[in-house]
Amino acid sequence: MSYDSKSLDNILANMTWPQVKKAVKKGKVVIIPTGSIEQHATALPLDVDSNSVYSIAEAVAIKTGQIVTPPLVFGASSLWRQFPGTMYLRPETFKMVIEDLIYSLLEDGFKKIFILNGHRPNMWYLDPAVTDIIDKYIEKYKFIIAFSSYWDMPGVRDDLAKLRKGEIGSMGHACEAETSIQLHLRPHLVRRDELKKLKPSKVMWDWTLDRPMPQIYTRHPSPERITGVMGDPTCASAESGEKFFNAIVNRISQFISDFAAGKTDKYVLLK
Repeated sequence: MSYDSKSLDNILANMTWPQVKKAVKKGKVVIIPTGSIEQHATALPLDVDSNSVYSIAEAVAIKTGQIVTPPLVFGASSLWRQFPGTMYLRPETFKMVIEDLIYSLLEDGFKKIFILNGHRPNMWYLDPAVTDIIDKYIEKYKFIIAFSSYWDMPGVRDDLAKLRKGEIGSMGHACEAETSIQLHLRPHLVRRDELKKLKPSKVMWDWTLDRPMPQIYTRHPSPERITGVMGDPTCASAESGEKFFNAIVNRISQFISDFAAGKTDKYVLLK
């Protein structure tokens, strides 16, 4: 993403405190991206989740005129602990960090907060974190908060299903979607020689479907047993990545525009 004068008003890390104060007065939505540092097979870098979700969130913030914070790059990734380079937060730590980050924004005066997730297991701990924040501070700060993984946002699944080249099961982890998006965003960090060696490892679940239950855990995955691929990166391309990225940004921007305007009734679960 290139930085122009407009983006300096949308990227929290680049703003000054008086700019933030003005954003609070204008009632801006704040987007917090959450990702991970973990294996993404042998062709992709460890920060795929963090880079992809931040790039999406940044594009959405600029497109809609809202605010994006720096990403929380560490997540709930202990599943991949046997793969070198994986850095993770314990669930209770992740939850506390999220609560502290949200509370700091509430203290600033922000009233509309949206957490955009890019690493599936983070969702298991975002739910209780947000619930605790609401229980503790909703009466004092009178805010509204929402959270979702970017692939679960309204309309995204349908768009991905239409744009994909692979079959159901090709989108999981280090897959068609993630590899394509990285080929679009950072082609220089995709190891093409390694990508050619990888083989599809299709999964029961897919980005475009609900995850089947129950979830069964037996042991930590090991690089001695698997490559780390869950899906089909062999059908990935930069062209697909650009289409995926733009579709995701457009769909999330629709929600953020509604969120900023207070048009949330169609999204509210309990009223």
